[in-house]
Amino acid sequence: MKAAYLPSNEEERLNALFGYQILDTLPEQDFDDITRIASEICQTTISLISLVDKDRQWFKAKQGPIEDPETPREQSFCAHAILNPLEVMIVPDTAQDERFFDNPHTIGFPYVRFYAGVPLVTYDGYALGSLCVIDQVPRELSPTQIEALRALSKQVISQFELRKKAKELEEIQLKLVAMNYELHLAKQKAEETDQAKSAFLSVMSHEIRNPLHAVLGYTTLLLEEDPRDDQLPSLKVLKFSGETLLALVNDILDINKLDAGKVVLEEIPFSLRELLENSVRANMHRARERDNTLECHYDESIPEQVLGDPVRLLQVVTNLLSNAVKFTENGRVTISAKVLRQNPSEVALLLRVSDTGIGIPAHALGTIFEEFAQASTAINREFGGTGLGLSITQKILALYDSKIQVESQLGVGTTFSFELTLRKALPATTQAMALEEVDLSGYKVLVVDDTEMNLKLLGHNLRKKGMDVATFSSPFEGLEAALSQAYDIVLLDLQMPGMTGFELSRRIREAELQVPIIALSGDNSLETARLVQDSGMNGFLSKPYVMSHLYQLLVLNLVLS
Repeated sequence: MKAAYLPSNEEERLNALFGYQILDTLPEQDFDDITRIASEICQTTISLISLVDKDRQWFKAKQGPIEDPETPREQSFCAHAILNPLEVMIVPDTAQDERFFDNPHTIGFPYVRFYAGVPLVTYDGYALGSLCVIDQVPRELSPTQIEALRALSKQVISQFELRKKAKELEEIQLKLVAMNYELHLAKQKAEETDQAKSAFLSVMSHEIRNPLHAVLGYTTLLLEEDPRDDQLPSLKVLKFSGETLLALVNDILDINKLDAGKVVLEEIPFSLRELLENSVRANMHRARERDNTLECHYDESIPEQVLGDPVRLLQVVTNLLSNAVKFTENGRVTISAKVLRQNPSEVALLLRVSDTGIGIPAHALGTIFEEFAQASTAINREFGGTGLGLSITQKILALYDSKIQVESQLGVGTTFSFELTLRKALPATTQAMALEEVDLSGYKVLVVDDTEMNLKLLGHNLRKKGMDVATFSSPFEGLEAALSQAYDIVLLDLQMPGMTGFELSRRIREAELQVPIIALSGDNSLETARLVQDSGMNGFLSKPYVMSHLYQLLVLNLVLS
Protein backbone atom coordinates (compact mmCIF):
# COMPACT_ATOMS: atom_id res chain seq x y z
CA MET A 1 0.00 0.00 0.00
CA LYS A 2 1.30 3.40 -0.95
CA ALA A 3 0.02 6.31 1.18
CA ALA A 4 -0.63 9.65 -0.50
CA TYR A 5 1.82 12.48 0.11
CA LEU A 6 0.55 15.76 1.62
CA PRO A 7 -0.54 18.55 -0.74
CA SER A 8 1.75 21.62 -0.81
CA ASN A 9 -1.08 23.77 0.57
CA GLU A 10 -2.09 21.28 3.29
CA GLU A 11 -2.29 23.84 6.12
CA GLU A 12 -4.46 26.24 4.11
CA ARG A 13 -6.55 23.32 2.81
CA LEU A 14 -7.28 22.11 6.33
CA ASN A 15 -8.17 25.64 7.45
CA ALA A 16 -10.64 25.85 4.57
CA LEU A 17 -12.14 22.49 5.57
CA PHE A 18 -12.44 23.49 9.24
CA GLY A 19 -14.03 26.77 8.17
CA TYR A 20 -17.12 24.93 6.94
CA GLN A 21 -17.65 23.40 10.43
CA ILE A 22 -19.01 20.24 8.82
CA LEU A 23 -16.80 17.48 10.21
CA ASP A 24 -18.60 15.10 12.60
CA THR A 25 -22.01 16.63 11.91
CA LEU A 26 -25.22 14.62 11.65
CA PRO A 27 -26.46 13.24 8.31
CA GLU A 28 -28.32 15.70 6.10
CA GLN A 29 -30.83 14.78 3.42
CA ASP A 30 -29.37 17.07 0.74
CA PHE A 31 -26.00 15.30 0.86
CA ASP A 32 -27.55 11.83 1.15
CA ASP A 33 -29.55 12.56 -2.01
CA ILE A 34 -26.36 13.44 -3.90
CA THR A 35 -24.66 10.12 -3.05
CA ARG A 36 -27.81 8.19 -3.99
CA ILE A 37 -28.00 9.96 -7.36
CA ALA A 38 -24.26 9.36 -7.97
CA SER A 39 -24.66 5.61 -7.39
CA GLU A 40 -27.69 5.44 -9.68
CA ILE A 41 -25.98 7.36 -12.49
CA CYS A 42 -22.76 5.34 -12.30
CA GLN A 43 -24.47 2.03 -11.47
CA THR A 44 -22.17 1.39 -8.49
CA THR A 45 -22.93 -0.21 -5.14
CA ILE A 46 -21.21 2.50 -3.10
CA SER A 47 -21.00 6.29 -3.24
CA LEU A 48 -19.40 8.60 -0.66
CA ILE A 49 -18.90 12.27 0.13
CA SER A 50 -15.48 11.90 1.75
CA LEU A 51 -13.63 14.73 3.51
CA VAL A 52 -9.89 14.35 4.09
CA ASP A 53 -9.02 15.51 7.61
CA LYS A 54 -5.54 15.68 9.14
CA ASP A 55 -5.36 11.99 10.13
CA ARG A 56 -8.53 10.48 8.69
CA GLN A 57 -11.12 10.63 5.97
CA TRP A 58 -14.64 11.22 7.24
CA PHE A 59 -17.86 10.50 5.35
CA LYS A 60 -20.45 13.26 5.31
CA ALA A 61 -22.81 11.04 3.30
CA LYS A 62 -22.67 7.43 2.14
CA GLN A 63 -24.66 5.13 -0.09
CA GLY A 64 -24.19 1.35 0.11
CA PRO A 65 -22.87 -1.20 2.65
CA ILE A 66 -20.52 1.15 4.54
CA GLU A 67 -20.83 1.07 8.32
CA ASP A 68 -17.83 3.03 9.60
CA PRO A 69 -18.13 6.86 9.50
CA GLU A 70 -14.39 7.26 8.84
CA THR A 71 -11.14 5.47 7.97
CA PRO A 72 -7.45 6.29 8.58
CA ARG A 73 -6.03 8.78 6.10
CA GLU A 74 -3.14 6.50 5.08
CA GLN A 75 -5.72 3.96 3.80
CA SER A 76 -7.75 6.63 1.98
CA PHE A 77 -8.27 6.52 -1.77
CA CYS A 78 -9.60 10.09 -1.62
CA ALA A 79 -6.32 11.35 -0.11
CA HIS A 80 -4.82 10.54 -3.53
CA ALA A 81 -7.72 12.18 -5.40
CA ILE A 82 -7.17 15.60 -3.78
CA LEU A 83 -3.58 15.80 -5.06
CA ASN A 84 -4.88 16.82 -8.52
CA PRO A 85 -7.87 19.11 -7.83
CA LEU A 86 -8.74 19.54 -11.50
CA GLU A 87 -8.67 15.86 -12.44
CA VAL A 88 -11.13 13.01 -11.91
CA MET A 89 -9.17 10.12 -10.39
CA ILE A 90 -10.29 6.80 -11.91
CA VAL A 91 -8.87 3.42 -10.88
CA PRO A 92 -10.44 0.81 -13.21
CA ASP A 93 -8.97 -2.14 -11.26
CA THR A 94 -7.39 -1.62 -7.85
CA ALA A 95 -5.75 -5.05 -8.01
CA GLN A 96 -3.62 -3.76 -10.89
CA ASP A 97 -2.68 -0.43 -9.24
CA GLU A 98 0.51 -0.30 -7.15
CA ARG A 99 -1.05 2.24 -4.81
CA PHE A 100 -4.05 0.14 -3.85
CA PHE A 101 -3.50 -3.58 -4.68
CA ASP A 102 -2.74 -4.40 -1.03
CA ASN A 103 -4.93 -1.72 0.58
CA PRO A 104 -7.01 -3.14 3.48
CA HIS A 105 -10.15 -1.93 1.70
CA THR A 106 -9.12 -3.79 -1.45
CA ILE A 107 -8.24 -7.13 0.09
CA GLY A 108 -10.90 -6.82 2.80
CA PHE A 109 -14.36 -5.29 3.23
CA PRO A 110 -15.76 -3.55 1.28
CA TYR A 111 -13.51 -5.21 -1.38
CA VAL A 112 -12.92 -2.14 -3.55
CA ARG A 113 -12.02 -3.12 -7.14
CA PHE A 114 -13.16 0.06 -8.88
CA TYR A 115 -12.82 3.69 -7.70
CA ALA A 116 -13.69 7.05 -9.31
CA GLY A 117 -13.38 10.28 -7.29
CA VAL A 118 -14.05 13.88 -8.28
CA PRO A 119 -12.22 16.36 -5.97
CA LEU A 120 -14.49 18.67 -3.96
CA VAL A 121 -12.82 21.99 -4.75
CA THR A 122 -13.82 25.20 -2.98
CA TYR A 123 -14.27 28.53 -4.74
CA ASP A 124 -10.77 29.38 -3.45
CA GLY A 125 -9.25 26.29 -5.06
CA TYR A 126 -8.80 24.03 -2.03
CA ALA A 127 -9.58 20.29 -2.45
CA LEU A 128 -11.43 19.19 0.69
CA GLY A 129 -12.08 15.59 -0.29
CA SER A 130 -14.01 13.89 -3.06
CA LEU A 131 -17.36 12.69 -4.29
CA CYS A 132 -16.52 9.10 -5.14
CA VAL A 133 -18.23 6.01 -6.52
CA ILE A 134 -16.97 2.49 -5.68
CA ASP A 135 -17.70 -0.98 -7.01
CA GLN A 136 -16.58 -4.52 -6.17
CA VAL A 137 -15.76 -5.40 -9.78
CA PRO A 138 -13.35 -3.77 -12.25
CA ARG A 139 -15.05 -1.38 -14.67
CA GLU A 140 -15.00 1.99 -16.51
CA LEU A 141 -17.22 5.11 -16.56
CA SER A 142 -18.66 6.67 -19.67
CA PRO A 143 -17.87 10.36 -20.46
CA THR A 144 -21.50 11.19 -19.61
CA GLN A 145 -21.20 9.56 -16.20
CA ILE A 146 -17.92 11.41 -15.51
CA GLU A 147 -19.50 14.77 -16.39
CA ALA A 148 -22.48 13.97 -14.19
CA LEU A 149 -20.09 13.25 -11.29
CA ARG A 150 -18.35 16.60 -11.90
CA ALA A 151 -21.69 18.40 -11.79
CA LEU A 152 -22.69 16.64 -8.57
CA SER A 153 -19.35 17.53 -6.95
CA LYS A 154 -20.07 21.19 -7.64
CA GLN A 155 -23.45 20.76 -6.00
CA VAL A 156 -21.71 19.39 -2.90
CA ILE A 157 -19.54 22.52 -2.66
CA SER A 158 -22.58 24.72 -3.27
CA GLN A 159 -24.34 22.96 -0.40
CA PHE A 160 -21.27 23.48 1.79
CA GLU A 161 -21.34 27.20 0.97
CA LEU A 162 -25.08 27.49 1.61
CA ARG A 163 -24.69 25.63 4.88
CA LYS A 164 -21.82 27.92 5.91
CA LYS A 165 -23.75 31.06 5.00
CA ALA A 166 -26.82 29.79 6.82
CA LYS A 167 -24.74 29.15 9.95
CA GLU A 168 -23.13 32.59 9.68
CA LEU A 169 -26.58 34.11 9.26
CA GLU A 170 -27.83 32.18 12.28
CA GLU A 171 -24.91 33.47 14.35
CA ILE A 172 -25.58 37.01 13.15
CA GLN A 173 -29.24 36.64 14.01
CA LEU A 174 -28.35 35.42 17.51
CA LYS A 175 -26.03 38.39 17.94
CA LEU A 176 -28.76 40.70 16.67
CA VAL A 177 -31.24 39.22 19.13
CA ALA A 178 -28.76 39.81 21.95
CA MET A 179 -27.98 43.32 20.72
CA ASN A 180 -31.66 44.12 20.31
CA TYR A 181 -32.30 42.95 23.85
CA GLU A 182 -29.46 45.13 25.14
CA LEU A 183 -30.75 48.05 23.07
CA HIS A 184 -34.24 47.45 24.40
CA LEU A 185 -32.96 47.57 27.97
CA ALA A 186 -30.89 50.69 27.23
CA LYS A 187 -33.83 52.33 25.46
CA GLN A 188 -36.14 51.42 28.32
CA LYS A 189 -33.70 52.89 30.82
CA ALA A 190 -33.23 56.02 28.70
CA GLU A 191 -36.99 56.43 28.33
CA GLU A 192 -37.46 56.05 32.07
CA THR A 193 -34.74 58.63 32.66
CA ASP A 194 -36.23 60.91 30.02
CA GLN A 195 -39.70 60.50 31.51
CA ALA A 196 -38.38 61.31 34.97
CA LYS A 197 -36.57 64.35 33.58
CA SER A 198 -39.64 65.49 31.66
CA ALA A 199 -41.84 64.94 34.71
CA PHE A 200 -39.45 66.97 36.85
CA LEU A 201 -39.32 69.80 34.32
CA SER A 202 -43.10 69.74 33.96
CA VAL A 203 -43.57 69.94 37.73
CA MET A 204 -40.90 72.61 38.00
CA SER A 205 -42.52 74.62 35.26
CA HIS A 206 -45.96 74.32 36.85
CA GLU A 207 -44.82 74.96 40.42
CA ILE A 208 -42.74 78.00 39.44
CA ARG A 209 -44.91 79.50 36.70
CA ASN A 210 -48.10 79.60 38.74
CA PRO A 211 -46.78 81.72 41.62
CA LEU A 212 -44.55 83.64 39.21
CA HIS A 213 -47.57 84.57 37.13
CA ALA A 214 -49.18 86.03 40.24
CA VAL A 215 -46.02 87.89 41.25
CA LEU A 216 -45.52 89.45 37.82
CA GLY A 217 -49.21 90.17 37.37
CA TYR A 218 -49.64 91.97 40.65
CA THR A 219 -46.30 93.78 40.30
CA THR A 220 -47.37 95.13 36.91
CA LEU A 221 -50.74 96.11 38.36
CA LEU A 222 -49.09 97.99 41.24
CA LEU A 223 -46.71 99.78 38.85
CA GLU A 224 -49.70 100.94 36.79
CA GLU A 225 -51.47 102.36 39.87
CA ASP A 226 -49.05 105.22 40.50
CA PRO A 227 -47.06 103.84 43.47
CA ARG A 228 -45.33 106.09 45.97
CA ASP A 229 -41.76 107.10 45.18
CA ASP A 230 -40.38 104.94 48.01
CA GLN A 231 -42.24 101.89 46.62
CA LEU A 232 -41.12 102.27 43.00
CA PRO A 233 -37.53 100.88 43.33
CA SER A 234 -38.72 97.78 45.19
CA LEU A 235 -41.47 97.10 42.65
CA LYS A 236 -39.00 97.44 39.75
CA VAL A 237 -36.59 95.03 41.44
CA LEU A 238 -39.44 92.59 42.03
CA LYS A 239 -40.55 92.83 38.38
CA PHE A 240 -36.99 92.40 37.08
CA SER A 241 -36.37 89.38 39.34
CA GLY A 242 -39.62 87.75 38.27
CA GLU A 243 -38.89 88.26 34.57
CA THR A 244 -35.36 86.88 35.04
CA LEU A 245 -36.72 83.76 36.75
CA LEU A 246 -39.32 83.30 34.01
CA ALA A 247 -36.61 83.58 31.34
CA LEU A 248 -34.56 80.95 33.16
CA VAL A 249 -37.50 78.52 33.29
CA ASN A 250 -38.24 79.06 29.59
CA ASP A 251 -34.59 78.59 28.63
CA ILE A 252 -34.26 75.34 30.60
CA LEU A 253 -37.41 73.93 28.98
CA ASP A 254 -36.19 74.98 25.53
CA ILE A 255 -32.74 73.46 25.95
CA ASN A 256 -34.32 70.23 27.17
CA LYS A 257 -36.57 70.03 24.09
CA LEU A 258 -33.66 70.78 21.75
CA ASP A 259 -31.40 68.19 23.38
CA ALA A 260 -34.18 65.59 23.23
CA GLY A 261 -34.79 66.27 19.54
CA LYS A 262 -38.37 67.27 20.25
CA VAL A 263 -38.22 70.62 18.46
CA VAL A 264 -39.71 70.34 14.97
CA LEU A 265 -39.38 73.44 12.84
CA GLU A 266 -42.52 74.78 11.24
CA GLU A 267 -42.49 75.92 7.63
CA ILE A 268 -45.07 78.66 7.31
CA PRO A 269 -45.06 81.97 5.42
CA PHE A 270 -43.80 85.01 7.30
CA SER A 271 -42.20 88.39 6.68
CA LEU A 272 -38.55 88.48 7.73
CA ARG A 273 -38.66 92.29 7.73
CA GLU A 274 -41.52 92.29 10.24
CA LEU A 275 -39.73 89.70 12.38
CA LEU A 276 -36.55 91.80 12.60
CA GLU A 277 -38.48 95.01 13.22
CA ASN A 278 -40.48 93.35 16.02
CA SER A 279 -37.26 92.19 17.68
CA VAL A 280 -35.79 95.68 17.41
CA ARG A 281 -38.90 97.21 18.96
CA ALA A 282 -38.79 94.67 21.82
CA ASN A 283 -35.21 95.68 22.65
CA MET A 284 -35.54 99.41 22.01
CA HIS A 285 -36.50 100.40 25.58
CA ARG A 286 -33.51 98.54 27.08
CA ALA A 287 -31.22 100.03 24.43
CA ARG A 288 -32.30 103.56 25.32
CA GLU A 289 -31.83 102.85 29.03
CA ARG A 290 -28.17 102.06 28.23
CA ASP A 291 -27.83 105.06 25.86
CA ASN A 292 -27.43 102.81 22.82
CA THR A 293 -28.60 103.41 19.28
CA LEU A 294 -30.32 100.39 17.76
CA GLU A 295 -30.36 100.11 13.95
CA CYS A 296 -31.82 97.66 11.44
CA HIS A 297 -30.44 97.40 7.89
CA TYR A 298 -32.58 95.36 5.51
CA ASP A 299 -31.80 94.28 1.94
CA GLU A 300 -34.76 95.32 -0.21
CA SER A 301 -34.20 92.36 -2.54
CA ILE A 302 -35.23 89.92 0.20
CA PRO A 303 -38.56 88.34 -0.79
CA GLU A 304 -41.65 89.76 0.86
CA GLN A 305 -42.55 86.35 2.26
CA VAL A 306 -40.37 83.34 3.09
CA LEU A 307 -41.13 79.91 4.57
CA GLY A 308 -39.78 78.99 7.99
CA ASP A 309 -40.44 78.92 11.72
CA PRO A 310 -40.92 82.57 12.73
CA VAL A 311 -41.19 81.75 16.45
CA ARG A 312 -37.81 80.00 16.58
CA LEU A 313 -36.12 82.52 14.29
CA LEU A 314 -37.45 85.37 16.42
CA GLN A 315 -35.96 83.56 19.42
CA VAL A 316 -32.57 83.43 17.65
CA VAL A 317 -32.61 87.08 16.65
CA THR A 318 -33.90 88.28 20.02
CA ASN A 319 -31.26 86.27 21.92
CA LEU A 320 -28.48 87.83 19.86
CA LEU A 321 -29.97 91.31 19.94
CA SER A 322 -30.67 91.34 23.68
CA ASN A 323 -27.12 90.12 24.38
CA ALA A 324 -25.71 92.88 22.18
CA VAL A 325 -27.78 95.51 24.00
CA LYS A 326 -26.90 94.08 27.43
CA PHE A 327 -23.14 94.14 26.83
CA THR A 328 -23.08 97.56 25.16
CA GLU A 329 -23.34 100.95 26.86
CA ASN A 330 -23.38 104.33 25.14
CA GLY A 331 -22.70 102.60 21.86
CA ARG A 332 -24.33 101.18 18.74
CA VAL A 333 -26.09 97.88 18.08
CA THR A 334 -26.88 96.89 14.49
CA ILE A 335 -28.84 94.04 12.99
CA SER A 336 -28.66 93.48 9.24
CA ALA A 337 -29.99 91.02 6.69
CA LYS A 338 -28.80 90.75 3.09
CA VAL A 339 -29.19 88.36 0.17
CA LEU A 340 -26.22 86.16 -0.67
CA ARG A 341 -27.88 84.35 -3.58
CA GLN A 342 -31.33 83.32 -4.69
CA ASN A 343 -33.20 81.37 -7.34
CA PRO A 344 -36.91 81.18 -8.15
CA SER A 345 -37.65 78.86 -5.24
CA GLU A 346 -35.31 79.85 -2.38
CA VAL A 347 -33.07 82.57 -1.01
CA ALA A 348 -29.80 82.38 0.94
CA LEU A 349 -29.42 85.14 3.53
CA LEU A 350 -26.66 86.49 5.75
CA LEU A 351 -27.82 87.88 9.10
CA ARG A 352 -25.49 89.84 11.38
CA VAL A 353 -25.84 91.30 14.86
CA SER A 354 -23.00 93.71 15.69
CA ASP A 355 -22.29 95.84 18.73
CA THR A 356 -19.62 98.21 20.02
CA GLY A 357 -19.71 96.69 23.50
CA ILE A 358 -17.18 95.13 25.85
CA GLY A 359 -16.17 92.29 23.51
CA ILE A 360 -15.32 88.68 24.33
CA PRO A 361 -11.84 87.43 25.36
CA ALA A 362 -10.24 85.18 22.73
CA HIS A 363 -9.92 82.28 25.19
CA ALA A 364 -13.69 82.34 25.84
CA LEU A 365 -14.83 82.20 22.20
CA GLY A 366 -14.74 78.40 22.21
CA THR A 367 -16.99 78.03 25.27
CA ILE A 368 -19.65 80.72 24.98
CA PHE A 369 -22.02 78.33 23.18
CA GLU A 370 -21.89 75.75 25.97
CA GLU A 371 -24.88 75.43 28.28
CA PHE A 372 -24.75 77.68 31.35
CA ALA A 373 -21.46 79.15 30.09
CA GLN A 374 -20.53 82.83 30.06
CA ALA A 375 -17.31 84.57 29.13
CA SER A 376 -16.40 85.03 32.82
CA THR A 377 -17.88 84.93 36.31
CA ALA A 378 -17.45 88.69 36.51
CA ILE A 379 -19.81 89.10 33.54
CA ASN A 380 -22.37 86.92 35.28
CA ARG A 381 -22.16 89.02 38.42
CA GLU A 382 -22.43 92.33 36.53
CA PHE A 383 -24.86 91.51 33.73
CA GLY A 384 -26.72 88.41 34.95
CA GLY A 385 -28.30 85.91 32.56
CA THR A 386 -28.67 82.14 32.45
CA GLY A 387 -25.86 81.28 30.05
CA LEU A 388 -28.33 79.35 27.89
CA GLY A 389 -29.23 81.90 25.22
CA LEU A 390 -26.31 81.28 22.86
CA SER A 391 -26.56 77.50 23.30
CA ILE A 392 -30.25 77.63 22.37
CA THR A 393 -29.45 79.88 19.41
CA GLN A 394 -26.78 77.51 18.14
CA LYS A 395 -29.04 74.46 18.46
CA ILE A 396 -31.95 76.13 16.65
CA LEU A 397 -29.69 77.20 13.79
CA ALA A 398 -28.30 73.66 13.59
CA LEU A 399 -31.84 72.51 12.76
CA TYR A 400 -31.59 74.84 9.75
CA ASP A 401 -28.20 73.32 8.92
CA SER A 402 -26.67 76.69 9.73
CA LYS A 403 -23.60 77.44 11.82
CA ILE A 404 -23.27 80.62 13.86
CA GLN A 405 -19.99 82.55 13.59
CA VAL A 406 -18.54 85.03 16.07
CA GLU A 407 -15.87 87.71 15.76
CA SER A 408 -14.92 89.80 18.76
CA GLN A 409 -12.28 92.17 20.08
CA LEU A 410 -12.03 93.27 23.68
CA GLY A 411 -13.12 96.87 24.13
CA VAL A 412 -14.16 97.16 20.46
CA GLY A 413 -17.23 94.97 20.06
CA THR A 414 -18.67 91.70 18.82
CA THR A 415 -20.36 90.44 15.65
CA PHE A 416 -22.45 87.28 15.46
CA SER A 417 -23.43 86.10 11.97
CA PHE A 418 -25.10 83.14 10.32
CA GLU A 419 -26.33 82.08 6.92
CA LEU A 420 -29.90 80.94 6.45
CA THR A 421 -31.43 79.35 3.36
CA LEU A 422 -35.20 79.65 3.24
CA ARG A 423 -37.73 78.69 0.61
CA LYS A 424 -39.66 81.53 -0.89
CA ALA A 425 -43.34 81.82 -0.16
CA LEU A 426 -45.78 83.22 -2.63
CA PRO A 427 -45.98 87.01 -2.38
CA ALA A 428 -48.78 88.20 -0.14
CA THR A 429 -50.96 89.20 -3.09
CA THR A 430 -50.57 85.83 -4.77
CA GLN A 431 -50.74 83.99 -1.49
CA ALA A 432 -54.11 85.51 -0.77
CA MET A 433 -55.32 84.02 -4.02
CA ALA A 434 -56.35 80.37 -3.74
CA LEU A 435 -53.78 78.15 -5.39
CA GLU A 436 -56.55 76.45 -7.32
CA GLU A 437 -57.21 79.77 -9.08
CA VAL A 438 -53.68 80.08 -10.51
CA ASP A 439 -53.91 79.05 -14.14
CA LEU A 440 -51.39 76.33 -14.94
CA SER A 441 -53.23 75.00 -17.99
CA GLY A 442 -51.19 74.38 -21.11
CA TYR A 443 -47.84 74.03 -19.36
CA LYS A 444 -45.94 70.92 -20.43
CA VAL A 445 -44.64 68.79 -17.54
CA LEU A 446 -42.22 65.86 -17.69
CA VAL A 447 -42.53 63.48 -14.72
CA VAL A 448 -39.96 60.69 -14.16
CA ASP A 449 -40.51 58.22 -11.30
CA ASP A 450 -39.85 54.47 -11.25
CA THR A 451 -42.96 53.85 -9.09
CA GLU A 452 -46.04 53.50 -11.28
CA MET A 453 -48.41 54.40 -8.44
CA ASN A 454 -46.62 57.71 -7.93
CA LEU A 455 -46.74 58.43 -11.66
CA LYS A 456 -50.48 57.80 -11.89
CA LEU A 457 -51.31 59.89 -8.83
CA LEU A 458 -49.12 62.82 -9.78
CA GLY A 459 -50.18 62.70 -13.41
CA HIS A 460 -53.85 62.73 -12.36
CA ASN A 461 -53.41 65.73 -10.06
CA LEU A 462 -51.43 67.72 -12.63
CA ARG A 463 -53.91 67.01 -15.42
CA LYS A 464 -56.68 68.29 -13.13
CA LYS A 465 -54.85 71.63 -13.31
CA GLY A 466 -55.02 71.50 -17.10
CA MET A 467 -51.35 70.69 -17.53
CA ASP A 468 -49.97 68.62 -20.41
CA VAL A 469 -48.26 65.73 -18.60
CA ALA A 470 -45.78 63.15 -19.92
CA THR A 471 -44.84 60.37 -17.47
CA PHE A 472 -41.98 57.86 -17.64
CA SER A 473 -41.02 55.12 -15.20
CA SER A 474 -37.63 54.64 -16.89
CA PRO A 475 -35.03 57.38 -16.29
CA PHE A 476 -33.46 56.56 -19.65
CA GLU A 477 -36.76 57.11 -21.49
CA GLY A 478 -37.30 60.25 -19.43
CA LEU A 479 -33.89 61.59 -20.48
CA GLU A 480 -34.63 60.83 -24.13
CA ALA A 481 -37.93 62.72 -23.84
CA ALA A 482 -36.28 65.70 -22.12
CA LEU A 483 -33.67 65.96 -24.88
CA SER A 484 -36.06 65.48 -27.79
CA GLN A 485 -39.06 67.59 -26.73
CA ALA A 486 -39.58 70.97 -25.10
CA TYR A 487 -41.02 70.94 -21.56
CA ASP A 488 -41.80 73.85 -19.27
CA ILE A 489 -40.80 71.98 -16.09
CA VAL A 490 -39.38 68.58 -15.06
CA LEU A 491 -40.30 66.65 -11.90
CA LEU A 492 -37.81 63.92 -10.94
CA ASP A 493 -37.65 61.15 -8.39
CA LEU A 494 -34.12 60.95 -6.95
CA GLN A 495 -33.69 57.22 -6.33
CA MET A 496 -34.28 55.22 -9.51
CA PRO A 497 -32.64 52.01 -10.77
CA GLY A 498 -30.06 52.49 -13.50
CA MET A 499 -29.84 56.27 -13.21
CA THR A 500 -30.47 58.53 -10.22
CA GLY A 501 -32.37 61.79 -10.42
CA PHE A 502 -29.08 63.60 -9.77
CA GLU A 503 -27.49 61.98 -12.84
CA LEU A 504 -30.59 62.65 -14.95
CA SER A 505 -30.58 66.30 -13.92
CA ARG A 506 -26.87 66.58 -14.69
CA ARG A 507 -27.35 65.21 -18.20
CA ILE A 508 -30.20 67.62 -18.86
CA ARG A 509 -28.00 70.53 -17.76
CA GLU A 510 -25.10 69.23 -19.89
CA ALA A 511 -27.43 69.61 -22.88
CA GLU A 512 -27.70 73.31 -21.90
CA LEU A 513 -31.42 73.05 -21.23
CA GLN A 514 -32.57 75.71 -18.73
CA VAL A 515 -35.88 74.02 -17.94
CA PRO A 516 -36.74 74.19 -14.20
CA ILE A 517 -36.15 70.86 -12.43
CA ILE A 518 -37.89 69.93 -9.18
CA ALA A 519 -36.68 66.94 -7.12
CA LEU A 520 -39.26 64.71 -5.41
CA SER A 521 -37.85 62.29 -2.85
CA GLY A 522 -38.78 60.26 0.20
CA ASP A 523 -35.47 61.34 1.74
CA ASN A 524 -36.10 64.59 3.61
CA SER A 525 -32.61 64.94 5.08
CA LEU A 526 -30.76 68.23 4.97
CA GLU A 527 -27.90 66.46 3.20
CA THR A 528 -30.20 65.49 0.32
CA ALA A 529 -31.58 69.03 0.14
CA ARG A 530 -27.99 70.31 -0.17
CA LEU A 531 -27.17 67.80 -2.90
CA VAL A 532 -30.29 68.86 -4.81
CA GLN A 533 -29.23 72.50 -4.65
CA ASP A 534 -25.62 71.73 -5.63
CA SER A 535 -26.73 69.64 -8.62
CA GLY A 536 -28.42 72.62 -10.29
CA MET A 537 -32.04 71.71 -9.60
CA ASN A 538 -34.53 74.46 -8.84
CA GLY A 539 -36.45 73.00 -5.93
CA PHE A 540 -36.94 70.06 -3.61
CA LEU A 541 -40.05 68.48 -2.12
CA SER A 542 -39.94 65.52 0.25
CA LYS A 543 -42.49 62.71 0.07
CA PRO A 544 -45.15 62.46 1.27
CA TYR A 545 -46.11 66.00 0.28
CA VAL A 546 -49.38 67.83 0.01
CA MET A 547 -50.28 68.98 -3.48
CA SER A 548 -50.63 72.60 -2.39
CA HIS A 549 -46.88 72.67 -1.70
CA LEU A 550 -46.14 71.25 -5.14
CA TYR A 551 -48.55 73.74 -6.76
CA GLN A 552 -46.70 76.52 -4.96
CA LEU A 553 -43.38 75.35 -6.44
CA LEU A 554 -44.99 75.11 -9.88
CA VAL A 555 -46.38 78.64 -9.61
CA LEU A 556 -43.01 79.97 -8.43
CA ASN A 557 -41.14 78.38 -11.33
CA LEU A 558 -43.72 78.75 -14.10
CA VAL A 559 -45.78 81.85 -13.36
CA LEU A 560 -43.67 84.09 -11.14
CA SER A 561 -40.15 83.31 -12.36
